[in-house]
Amino acid sequence: MKLLPNSELYDTGYCALFVRGISPTDILSQISGDEYRPVLVDRMEAEAIKMAGEDLEEEDVPELDIDELRSSGMICADGPLLRAGTHDDWCFVIESEGPYLAKKEIIQSVSRGTGCSLGPEK
Repeated sequence: MKLLPNSELYDTGYCALFVRGISPTDILSQISGDEYRPVLVDRMEAEAIKMAGEDLEEEDVPELDIDELRSSGMICADGPLLRAGTHDDWCFVIESEGPYLAKKEIIQSVSRGTGCSLGPEK
């Protein structure tokens, strides 16, 4: 029995964060502690970037500018590949494989100032 419709796409699961009233660029900066310049990619392009990593070539993502991807920090082996977007006044961040977004310190960072609480900090 399949519980999730995307279980064949994401063997190890995926994480998503939803925050109201913040831009995708701002939430990515809060998560990482760095300034980011967003690059518009679709899910297939993001997966190609993730699979190839620093060995990404122009033919892997023909619609994208490789130099722009490098300067934006998307081609980097140092951490997870996160995608962010919006719907109405909600922002979402998706990590297609892995538990990085589920870390308590990440959730605390993005919820700071929103009125949400994970309970007392230790």
